Amino acid sequence: MNYAAHSHCPNCFQPSTQAICASCGFDRATYVEEALHLPLFSVVGGQYTLGRVVAADAVGIVYTAQKTGGAILTVREYYPEPLAVRTRTGTVMPKSGTARPQGFAQGYQHFIDEARLLNSCQPLPGIVRFVDLVEQYGTAYWVMDSIDGCPLQDAWHQQPKQPASYLKLWLKPLLDTLEQLQQRGIHSPDLTLHNIFLRGGAKKPQDPVLMDLGLTRQSVLDLDAAQAGDGLYTLGALLFQCLNGTPPPSFAQCRQGVPLTFVGSHLDPYLKTAIERCLMVTATDRPADISALKTLLAPFLNARPPVTPVAVAEKKTDDPALWQHTRNADSIEAYQAYLQAYPASAKKEAAEEAMKRLKLEAELKLRQWQEAPRKDDGFIDDAAEEDEDDEDYDDEKPTNLFVQLLKVIFGGLLLAAIGAGGWAAYQGYLDMQQKHQGQEEEQKVRSAEQELTATYLPKDNANGFYQSRCPDGLELWQKLADANNATAQALLSGCYLYGQAVPEDKALAAQWLRKAADQGLARAQAELAGLYALGQGVTANPVLALQWYRKAADQGLAGAQFNVGQMYASGSGGVAVNDREALEWFRKAAEQGYAPAQTSVGLAYEQGKGTAPDRPKSLEWLQKAAGQGDLRGLTALGYSYKKAGDFAQAQAAFSPAAERNYPDAQFGLALLYQFGSGVKQDFAQAAQWFRKAAEQGHAPSQYYLGNLYELGNGVGLDLAQAVDWYKKAATQGDPEGQARLGYMFANGKGIAQDDQQAVEWYKKAATQGSILGQVSLGYMYDVGRGISQDYQQAFKWYKKAAEQGLASAQGNLGVQYQFGKGVEQDYQQAAYWYGKAATQGYAPAQTHLAYLYASGKGVGQDLQQAIAWYQKAAAQGDADAQKGLQALGVQ
Repeated sequence: MNYAAHSHCPNCFQPSTQAICASCGFDRATYVEEALHLPLFSVVGGQYTLGRVVAADAVGIVYTAQKTGGAILTVREYYPEPLAVRTRTGTVMPKSGTARPQGFAQGYQHFIDEARLLNSCQPLPGIVRFVDLVEQYGTAYWVMDSIDGCPLQDAWHQQPKQPASYLKLWLKPLLDTLEQLQQRGIHSPDLTLHNIFLRGGAKKPQDPVLMDLGLTRQSVLDLDAAQAGDGLYTLGALLFQCLNGTPPPSFAQCRQGVPLTFVGSHLDPYLKTAIERCLMVTATDRPADISALKTLLAPFLNARPPVTPVAVAEKKTDDPALWQHTRNADSIEAYQAYLQAYPASAKKEAAEEAMKRLKLEAELKLRQWQEAPRKDDGFIDDAAEEDEDDEDYDDEKPTNLFVQLLKVIFGGLLLAAIGAGGWAAYQGYLDMQQKHQGQEEEQKVRSAEQELTATYLPKDNANGFYQSRCPDGLELWQKLADANNATAQALLSGCYLYGQAVPEDKALAAQWLRKAADQGLARAQAELAGLYALGQGVTANPVLALQWYRKAADQGLAGAQFNVGQMYASGSGGVAVNDREALEWFRKAAEQGYAPAQTSVGLAYEQGKGTAPDRPKSLEWLQKAAGQGDLRGLTALGYSYKKAGDFAQAQAAFSPAAERNYPDAQFGLALLYQFGSGVKQDFAQAAQWFRKAAEQGHAPSQYYLGNLYELGNGVGLDLAQAVDWYKKAATQGDPEGQARLGYMFANGKGIAQDDQQAVEWYKKAATQGSILGQVSLGYMYDVGRGISQDYQQAFKWYKKAAEQGLASAQGNLGVQYQFGKGVEQDYQQAAYWYGKAATQGYAPAQTHLAYLYASGKGVGQDLQQAIAWYQKAAAQGDADAQKGLQALGVQ
């Protein structure tokens, strides 16, 4: 199958020309290709087509892929960024000047060895299935099964502080896999967030899968055993990070006595103890192996979690152990056993607490039965207590639910008999059951709010924040928006703005955005500003656009800060051009890592806008933007290097952006080949890159491509094609294209001769400062072609071109002064301008200057100077110069 970057989805490989793939829902607008990645739809091994990048780390890059024939796979490329570089052809090479020159080769061998080890682990369900090993582009690729899910890193980014109940969903199967690996002698697998994939995705995680074993990582990063940590230490660090939202103190800090600080006061004690044991500095203080760790965690992993949707008021008994049991026991029978072992006063308190828990459990059981199958509503809210779980038991049948209810009822009577006040509690349960319908609706709304916050809120961008995804039905979103939920209002606006799940209605989109923006939601403020800037759904109003961008920018939104800077740089939105103010806003966004702003800061230092020119600072910021794959940043960096004469670096910067179809970079690369700057001059290569940019409407490239056709350089001589490309550039306002099109009309090259058309195009070019347009327009006025003869106009346009250094214009201006055409006759001025043109080798000016020296007009008579200038002109074949030499008796 032939793929095209704009006609197929890079996630599922199905035909798709929309921003959001209809087949898989992948949002192409949020995906950014980086320079170090292979281009979309590259092929490795002759049969594996690469799609989007799923993950990347210091060892390599993980891509989606499709095998010829249809199977969707995952491909991991060995690309150790600290040790390697990629050429524009895709080849991976060792990076020169590193502290470990052999590091790339050593890591490569470990990558091959690890592939074989992975293949030997195929029976293990928690290890990705290995398919193939490919060596190409100077590196190697693992081909593996595709995992229907996401990296644990994605889940962590959505909710950095994961509740213990969520962690439990994937921890037990991960421990089983690690135990099996230990039995095979593999004790230190890679347990980082990006290497553990969750089947089912972040919302419904199932069995975790390890994507590699960590051998290559240790080699590439040059880690010794202490730095790499054993499997238990790295697992403890992983669990700590998932629960706390931040990594634990470093190994060195722990050795210095820095304590572990856990977030939340209700962390399961067994889980906490296990993590602390794993992170012990001395290896002998850690659990002996994974089996020992599973024993430590058994009470946490096997305990049936509380199912109450709200917290039960804590009323402690005299005995902490009894209190703990009343909160965790699973059945009436268990309560009875414990109640018999303690005094009557303790029994009563325990029974009361038990009844509260049981009746709430019964309420939830009934709700689940009525709602089955119940939809999973995502992560638990951070505000909920850590020991409260949102797990439900959808697999229980209605008959089992009735059994549970009966146990609650009879258990209540039993507890009442021993003085626990069970009947009153049971009556309370019946009252609660009557309120079930209203609570059910409230729970749905609460769950929808959690989903909006945890799942649908898009990442920061300059515009289009809410062009994400809309559900099939918008009832809950609409309900939340009507209830003044700002996030729902903003997301609902995106559906109306882009016609997703509802008819497109930009005016209604603007109304919802305004409601969200008025509540202070920064992303909504920025999106509303974009509507005012573009006039979508509202009357275009740059002043209001700036005001709303400013509100969002003041809240720290990088994309909005960048747009504020753009408006100050261009003088729009009711403000005057203010380069210094623009730079300040660009800098705010750039310091947050926003690549377009980093490019703008770099260009400001390059051009001295808003600050003194500073090339080192310019390079620093442009390199930061380029390092993030920003196409504009790569291109600006290329032009900076080109200007400084560092053509090799210019080519290295232009190439990745050009290959990703960025026209300004393609133009820059073409110029290097056109003029042989740092590369062998190659008109065919120049034509190829000019054409790629020209076909995207890049006007300067259209002009240069037309010039190649006119001269037959790198392409066949074709004057009609030259005219066609000149015309495309000219109609876009390119001054050189306009001037050259005028020339083609004036000389009848590739088109019918037409002096009037020539004059019109020369005028357009001349008023934009084109030297060719100015001198040509001056000539048409001088001789009266296509326009009435006018020496003053001829003098005006000759002078403009002459002041820009064009030798022919300087020579013609000298003629105007010598003969008083359009200006008072002035031999000294004539000699001055002839001299400028003559020193550039312009033969007619050399002849005229020789005449003035021979006759002593405007200069002192000097026959030797006259002879010298005549000889220079005559050597170029100038007939008048040859006659001048004969007149002076020089053969």
